[in-house]
Amino acid sequence: MQDKTIFVTGATGRQGSAAVRHLLEAGYRVRGLTREPDKPEAQRLSALGAEIVQGDLDDPAQIRKDIDGCYGVFAVLTWAEEGPAGEVKQGKNLADAAKAAGIEHFLYSSVGGADRSTGIPNFESKATNERYMREVGLPLSILRPVNFMENFNAPNARKLIASGRLVMALDPGKQLQMVSVEDIGFMAAIMLDNPDDWKGRSLEIAGDSLTIPQVAERFSSALGQKVEFVEQPLQDLKKVDNDRFLFMRWLNEEGYRADIPAIRAIHPSLMNLQQWLEKGYWKGSEEGVPIPQRA
Repeated sequence: MQDKTIFVTGATGRQGSAAVRHLLEAGYRVRGLTREPDKPEAQRLSALGAEIVQGDLDDPAQIRKDIDGCYGVFAVLTWAEEGPAGEVKQGKNLADAAKAAGIEHFLYSSVGGADRSTGIPNFESKATNERYMREVGLPLSILRPVNFMENFNAPNARKLIASGRLVMALDPGKQLQMVSVEDIGFMAAIMLDNPDDWKGRSLEIAGDSLTIPQVAERFSSALGQKVEFVEQPLQDLKKVDNDRFLFMRWLNEEGYRADIPAIRAIHPSLMNLQQWLEKGYWKGSEEGVPIPQRA
């Protein structure tokens, strides 16, 4: 695959960096887009052999330049900086550039449930991007990840878990599907490496499905100390973060629908939460711990 280059957006983010590493392992050349090429993760990826380019998805002319000569794209877009409208603008810019460049396989990392009219703003922006990418006629595959296991590494969640409390506005009997970003990157490499199997298809991806009390049990075992689930009242969340309220209400009423056994048949080393914890992916201190490489 050394004659084929994959363009990866958000290359230094969680999904992007995992995809870069697995694509390099699969033998592809990788051109990774980042706004900060001097940050440590960019330097690590460069040392592994990735070509890191500076730019952003708000500059159509720069995207066309950066994507030129590439075979495929792994697209990770974000609403965090400019909101859902900004994510839609990024998606249109990238889709137009990919179409003009004649990209042969375009893999978009969306979100589980984006095809089901959730009403969650940052889910609907991804649904809008999916529709536009189809409309312009891209050779499209869609990966729809569920809740990241890495969300337990968010500073507030990590601090609470370390103190023995797992707080979430989710019914204790409701299962939450989750996936590691390592497995998203691995599946991205599988899908891009098998275009005849995946063009025109979508896949919702999860590695585990547990109630939050069961998640607390897994953390208790891994930490060697009691971690208890504390249910946050959903209406309390609405007062401080309406988007988060809409998301948690959807999780309580609907939730993700990944077929985990089917995904594991494609990717047998797909991690469940217990394995993710045992492999040291949870950052149990402010400094965090190095993320191990998959053997």
